[in-house]
Amino acid sequence: RLAADFDKREAHGAVILEQSGLRMFHCRSAAIDRPVAGVVRVAGSRDVYVYLAAPDPAHPETIRALSLVSVALMESPDFSRALLYGTESDIKRQLFSYLAGVI
Repeated sequence: RLAADFDKREAHGAVILEQSGLRMFHCRSAAIDRPVAGVVRVAGSRDVYVYLAAPDPAHPETIRALSLVSVALMESPDFSRALLYGTESDIKRQLFSYLAGVI
């Protein structure tokens, strides 16, 4: 079900962030009961995929939190670089640093 919901969203067009080359997948899905976010790096290439999914229906605060992550992908070069090259700790540090500045 979740894969179908991602596919349905992707039918409206792929989201590729021009400044970093990151590809983002996002959707709302009844297949999950809490928000999920993650990063997939393809070994041996520079391909990096970011996914964000919210339950459907979702609490407005859940959508707001995932939207902040989406905005960080576009506004924070340090966060994007961490996703491309950093460790899990680097990614968390950059995301929390960005969120501290906007919340």
